[in-house]
Amino acid sequence: GIESSSATWTHLGVLYLHTGNVNLANRALKEAQSCDPSNLRGWAGQALVAETAGFSTESMDLFRHCTFLGGEVESARGYANWALATIRDIDKGEKVESHNRYIIEKMYGLAAASDSLRLYCRRIQDDGLAFCQLSVALERQGLLRRALEAAEKSQEILTGDNHQYLDKVKSNIGRLHCRLGNPEASVATYQSMKMPSLESTVGLALAHYNMANYQESYEVYKSCLHWMAESQTVKSDVLVAMGNLAYKVEGPDVAKTLLFQSCQISPPSVRGILALCVLGIQSSDLGLIDAALAEMTAHANDPRYAHDIVYLQASVLLLKGDLKGARRLMLKSVHRMPWSAPHWRDLAVFLLVNSREEAAQAAVCARKSGYLAQTQANRNNNGRYISKIKGLNDSGSDLSLAESLVIESLALLVAGDKAGSKRTASRLCFLYPYLSHSWALLLATGDDGCKWRSKVQEHVQSCGDKLLSSWAGNYP
Repeated sequence: GIESSSATWTHLGVLYLHTGNVNLANRALKEAQSCDPSNLRGWAGQALVAETAGFSTESMDLFRHCTFLGGEVESARGYANWALATIRDIDKGEKVESHNRYIIEKMYGLAAASDSLRLYCRRIQDDGLAFCQLSVALERQGLLRRALEAAEKSQEILTGDNHQYLDKVKSNIGRLHCRLGNPEASVATYQSMKMPSLESTVGLALAHYNMANYQESYEVYKSCLHWMAESQTVKSDVLVAMGNLAYKVEGPDVAKTLLFQSCQISPPSVRGILALCVLGIQSSDLGLIDAALAEMTAHANDPRYAHDIVYLQASVLLLKGDLKGARRLMLKSVHRMPWSAPHWRDLAVFLLVNSREEAAQAAVCARKSGYLAQTQANRNNNGRYISKIKGLNDSGSDLSLAESLVIESLALLVAGDKAGSKRTASRLCFLYPYLSHSWALLLATGDDGCKWRSKVQEHVQSCGDKLLSSWAGNYP
């Protein structure tokens, strides 16, 4: 007779699955698991059965269990598919089962998916889409160079087949080049696409912007506005980008016109409203400021913009000479949203700039912001991180923690706690050795007799940041 073994039942289950008999496949694979609970392929088969039957949570759990049992290509690819699909739904704001969200945010779901794809791509080296997925997973983790290598490998595999997804892979490559500080390669990649999309066109405009080709960037945004921006929301956002470019090239008046056009679209871009308020503060135009503040009211509780809105409201009070009122407003905002890292960061900056005698309290606020940034690192953060410190660019790392540490070290230095500032600067150098701010702060906290000061000073001068290089050159 036929030997009843785990492998036999697994093969039978796979056969049933291929013929569309999901129930029989489930029963056969159960028998396989009964014969040998450690049979990895039996578990992978059950995951495929759950996926076919539409049980997404059970399927993701089974695939995740397979990653603990060992390396198997089908389960490795399956788990990565489910993890990235869940992250996509979270980014789009769609409803995601709480269990799946918990796996991604609290159980290192993205890291496990990345490891699974590495295993798969090491064994199956001609699957271009798998390399593309690996690139996306690595980029989400901030591993930009490894992500670029995976994306270029995907392009190499798909190029010969004239694949329908080739343009999407090229769009990913262009974005990665731009984030890695190579806008020339980014422009060349975007321009080689046969069918540009909205995302790739905006990426091309951003690459031109990073090259200081403001006119070319403006023209690309303009073509995007007329030909590719289908929703009113996108049109409003594109007009804000054009207003930013116009401010650099033609001055505030043209920028103000474009930003007004953005705010007249429904729904308006919140960034456009914030930009109009900033222009009003710069020109002391109280009418424009009041109009912008009135438009912001509807977004005051949106965690993406609440901290910026409060900071601008405080800036307006400062413009009117009401320092106590501005301070009170900032403190109220922290009490209203104590879980928000940007609120604590902005309070620290406000105290450091406007109330130097409270520098020690500013350091505590910055420390709190850094702690919240660490604990909330896996939460979704739509859009590029915007720093309040000049020179902290998007390098793929969690810059919110870096910025908090920079502010804390500065605040401690102002408060006279040189030893505490030095400890924080040392931590910065350990966590972010590529940031010139880390070494500049360490230099500022060094004693005159330190042997390492001259070497750190030379390093800051050669780091490429013009302002910090000039400061280090004149540092006693």
